[in-house]
Amino acid sequence: MTERKDRIRVHIGGKEFSIVGGRFQDMLAAVKQISGRRFVSELKVWQIPGSAEDVQDQLEISGYLLEGGSPLAETAQPAQTSPSRFGGDRIRVLIQGHQLAVTGGSFQEMLAEVKNLPGRRFDGEKKMWEIPGELAIIKNLI
Repeated sequence: MTERKDRIRVHIGGKEFSIVGGRFQDMLAAVKQISGRRFVSELKVWQIPGSAEDVQDQLEISGYLLEGGSPLAETAQPAQTSPSRFGGDRIRVLIQGHQLAVTGGSFQEMLAEVKNLPGRRFDGEKKMWEIPGELAIIKNLI
């Protein structure tokens, strides 16, 4: 019987890596401890801010390693979900089942724009604004 090697795909600094060295759930818990990390569901990958060396240092505490480091293709970085800068202000929104982030201004400016949208509501459990309407229209309004 072949041993299954669990791995978690991550993007760090424009490169793709895999986190290896443990059970999937344990490695996932370690990823979730990294400040600023976020999951991009369209790509099924975690985006992690900082350098690969910094992330590796954090993972080594739990006994996990980074493998790989191949450059990302342009299509692997969807514009609608990537913040303009890691660690920058962003507001999470859900529009027609798509999880997106509002970026490009101060938190207060972006919050005011979201609050101006008709029918919006904040989901405290998900920490996300749910906005009804067509995706293209909402993106233009924001």
